[in-house]
Amino acid sequence: MSDKNNFSFDIAIYSPSDSTVSDMQNVNRKLYSTNKPFLHISFNGSNLTVGPLVVPRKTACLECGLGVVLKKINTKMGGSQKVKVNDIKNLKLSWCDSDNYDKATLEYVSTRVVADVSEFFNGLPSIFLDTLYTLGSGFVEYKSEESLPTTNCNFCSGMNQKYIRVKTDAISKAKEILTMSSNEKSTLNEYGIE
Repeated sequence: MSDKNNFSFDIAIYSPSDSTVSDMQNVNRKLYSTNKPFLHISFNGSNLTVGPLVVPRKTACLECGLGVVLKKINTKMGGSQKVKVNDIKNLKLSWCDSDNYDKATLEYVSTRVVADVSEFFNGLPSIFLDTLYTLGSGFVEYKSEESLPTTNCNFCSGMNQKYIRVKTDAISKAKEILTMSSNEKSTLNEYGIE
């Protein structure tokens, strides 16, 4: 992204085919500076991750999540062995491996993301606020992990003007949808997905 870009968009969906921790930090900072919401989606060769939806100055940024992960790792390390962001800046976060893509599930996830973003812009809570979803092999099972603002973040320091909370009914809805079989997913007309 160059500084000359005109940021006349409502939301950015950031889905790199190949990126490192350093790339993620750069995109996080650039998109955050636009003051527009953005959603990160990536595939690391075995898992598809979706989220969190970042609303600048209102939710956790992508680096908040990185800070939490490093804090967890460092609680298990000795004093001088602590891992710093600089130590992992070249670590690959995503890459494209088309042989591991389940195209039907990717189409479903794409449709769900578009539906969720549409609902979010119409005043409904997003299932991706404060939540990172990881879909495992075959994308049958998934896990969700809260991604909350933290003062441990090297970028935003968890400084939010008006923090947005996720309603639990949105999380329940997400879990229900993500655990459906392919046949059940085709009957999601009630959620606006065909």
